[in-house]
Amino acid sequence: GDMYDGFINAVREALPHADIVIDRFHVAKHYNKGVDDLRKATLKTLRQDLPKETYDTFKGSMWAFRRHFWDLTEEQRERLVLLFAYAPDLRQAWLLRHELFLIYQAHYTPEEAAVDFDLWIQKVRASRLTCFDAFIQQLNASRSGILAYFNGRYTSDFVEGLNNRLKVIKRRCFGLLDAGKLFQRIQVDLQERTGCLSLWQNTTSCG
Repeated sequence: GDMYDGFINAVREALPHADIVIDRFHVAKHYNKGVDDLRKATLKTLRQDLPKETYDTFKGSMWAFRRHFWDLTEEQRERLVLLFAYAPDLRQAWLLRHELFLIYQAHYTPEEAAVDFDLWIQKVRASRLTCFDAFIQQLNASRSGILAYFNGRYTSDFVEGLNNRLKVIKRRCFGLLDAGKLFQRIQVDLQERTGCLSLWQNTTSCG
């Protein structure tokens, strides 16, 4: 599920005995925003302070910055290294974002994940970075739901993908008012994805 209080409270009201599991991708959305906001503010400052020819060497760094180090080409890595030479705080935030990702990649129990999250928060506090403040507040407020993910590593990526697919179909079928024909169109589109319908039928729980 999502991290927003309204969503969580609605689930608790409708399903009082359900376990709240916060999807890792919703968590990533929140901590990525803090880091990306810092990137934007940093580049704005560098644009004002540096000569144009120096600042121009950072062009194209946004996409490299948003990816993980191991996914970058050598050219992209060099571009980031140059940017980080002028923005050490941005480098630190980028590395701390990687650490969060690696916590989720590890096959931890909720207790083990809790220890690493706490160590990560200590590193953020020591760095004096503020870009993670909002995320840390949400992490503490939604701690049980975030840690519950590590029990079964449930994810809502199938549901998210299905919802996106339905939005595309809805736009494509604008003006198609017959519910039966619309449902047939949805079935056809879903069947284009190998095993999509069978996966849906066999899916019993999503985080």
